Amino acid sequence: SYKFKDSTWIVGPFDKVINFTNDTGLIVPAGLPTLVKVAGSDTDVVFSDTVQLSWGIWKPQIGCLPRGNLSCYDKTDSAIGLSLTHTFALEEEYLTVRATDRSGAFLEQKIWMEYPVVDSTGKGPLGLSAASKVLTKELKFIIGGKVRDTTVLAEMQSIGTTGLEILSVTTQKNDQKWLKLKLNWTNGINGPKDSVITKGPTTNDLKTAGKTISIDPNDKLIFSFTFFSDSLRGDSILIDTLIVKTNDFANPVVKIPLRMKYDDLPLLRLGVPGAKAFGPTNGFNTAGLPSFVPARSNLTFTFSERVKIKDPKKVFKIYSYLDSLKNPDGFRLINGDFTYRFKINPLAKVSASERAFANPPALVSASDSLADSVIFTPRYDSPSDSVKVQPAPGFFIYRDILHIKISNGITDTTGNSLDLRLDRGLQAAGTFDTIFQAKVDTGFFTVSQTDPKNGSIEYNPDLPIRIRFNRKLAQRPPLGIDTLTLLDVKNLEADSNHCIKITSTFLGKKSYNLQFISLEDGDSTLVFKTRPRLPALDTVTIRLIGGLMDTSGLSLDGNGNKMPDWLYHQIDSLDVYTFSFLVRDQGFYVYPNPYKFSDPRHTEKGSMTFKNLNTLKGFVKGQALDLRIYSMNGDLVFASHDEAAIKRDTKKDRITTTMDWDIKNRSGDFVGTGVYIFTVMTTNSKLLHKGKVAVIR
Repeated sequence: SYKFKDSTWIVGPFDKVINFTNDTGLIVPAGLPTLVKVAGSDTDVVFSDTVQLSWGIWKPQIGCLPRGNLSCYDKTDSAIGLSLTHTFALEEEYLTVRATDRSGAFLEQKIWMEYPVVDSTGKGPLGLSAASKVLTKELKFIIGGKVRDTTVLAEMQSIGTTGLEILSVTTQKNDQKWLKLKLNWTNGINGPKDSVITKGPTTNDLKTAGKTISIDPNDKLIFSFTFFSDSLRGDSILIDTLIVKTNDFANPVVKIPLRMKYDDLPLLRLGVPGAKAFGPTNGFNTAGLPSFVPARSNLTFTFSERVKIKDPKKVFKIYSYLDSLKNPDGFRLINGDFTYRFKINPLAKVSASERAFANPPALVSASDSLADSVIFTPRYDSPSDSVKVQPAPGFFIYRDILHIKISNGITDTTGNSLDLRLDRGLQAAGTFDTIFQAKVDTGFFTVSQTDPKNGSIEYNPDLPIRIRFNRKLAQRPPLGIDTLTLLDVKNLEADSNHCIKITSTFLGKKSYNLQFISLEDGDSTLVFKTRPRLPALDTVTIRLIGGLMDTSGLSLDGNGNKMPDWLYHQIDSLDVYTFSFLVRDQGFYVYPNPYKFSDPRHTEKGSMTFKNLNTLKGFVKGQALDLRIYSMNGDLVFASHDEAAIKRDTKKDRITTTMDWDIKNRSGDFVGTGVYIFTVMTTNSKLLHKGKVAVIR
């Protein structure tokens, strides 16, 4: 018997007695010397009987049905005795043992022989030997190139007579990031498709949950070796071995060597932080640029490995197409600031000069293969020749076209020159053979819809006001904390929030405060309510300042001239978007009524509000009103014109259409539970309304 342990076959005694009465198959190794023993007993041995054992090895004749009677088989070997030593061949299927006594009586047992054998010679077109030849060649990669992976197929074929089992699949080294191994079945077997995919250390068994994989006789299992360059570092050679353990006695361990050479040229990827690129994932060169560069942008030049750049200003040139048309020299260079950042291995030694050159000082990273980056921030030192404006620092000219040139004088640490065209072709140092082009934002940031609509006469003041834009709004000021015109979703005071102004006929020149302000619909809809609530029959005007910006830095085009004026002038009066509406007629009412001290909403409000006074018959705009509260006995409890009541009035934004009672008497004490009579009168004692309110302590 054979026991599998640590890839070593151990020969020893039988573990158990096997009864072959039902012709059960016997698994024996092929191609290895094998000893088979038999033991038995004879019941009439007391009569001095003797028993002779004879062995036979059989293979089927051509054209005969297998596993039929022995007339279809030829004997290949024979022996006499208690044991048989034989090197079994694949074509042999039968093992017979006959016990014969002196009288000639015999008992013969036929045993089917089964072999789990892998075709290690690789006779097929995708055999293991072919895979070994391919994988030991140099599989060349360029970091970030268009070809980021290479796949090599190899087949493992079961040429035995019983199922071949794959016991484990590992690699000698832990290179989990560059190797992805799959097992695919070739013909309709109910097997675990793609059962091996590396997700952890490849030195562990790659098969799912440690399960074995069986290959039926004459069936094939395809190995798919996929190599990725994502985690490789420049200029190196990777060597490893794939180890496949099987239940094949002759080939318990199949070893497939791997060799990958990585002698790359440094590559360049252009990008804009926050802008979606139109090229493929991890694309380099022109494939890495977005369709449109936002007006507020930085350009990033990221390399696939450590590179040498002495002076970024001499290597990178960014030109304005619009200004170049007006320039006598035929081109206009965009000035700006370059920030050079490089990433290092924390274990590597970095010189003081290298650290001093980096800005900011060297950023440490051991996992990102994109090593060095140069960041360009535009800074116009004079007005543009084309549009006669000077963009703010960090802004490109709206609707401009950028032409970007990069010198080929950039090299990696081993002297390989920058490969701009991905063709591994060397160019003369300092030449500009490639021009990258990018368009600055050509869209518009406008108001697309308002609720209520402009000119509406039925606005319900209980509903919030909603303004929908065609782009997402920037919540934080992109120009710094001192910018006064941009959206601030935290400040609810009218004097603090400079992006939106709400005025009305009854409020006069003052602006409404906000009860709340927020963004919805992916930050493209502005939602807010006023404080206090808009009065009935009031005409409301809302002004949005041009300093509102979208997330790309484009300011609001409020006047519809397709030019974001605030982007250049930064004056609040430019590009103002205005719309007006009429609040619907709701009639006079008092809330809360009754006022309950047990209700926290009432105590938090702290007053009883008399709303829509402008709807009372006899009301005259601009005329002062007097609110009086009486007890049921006719005693005066509160008068709004009293000096004490005026001092207690903390609502600075109170307008003539709304008046409040703070639930206190003329002495400043809270009133008790009861029903009270109120009157609203003009200063010349003309009664406009009379009613009752209740207070519950």
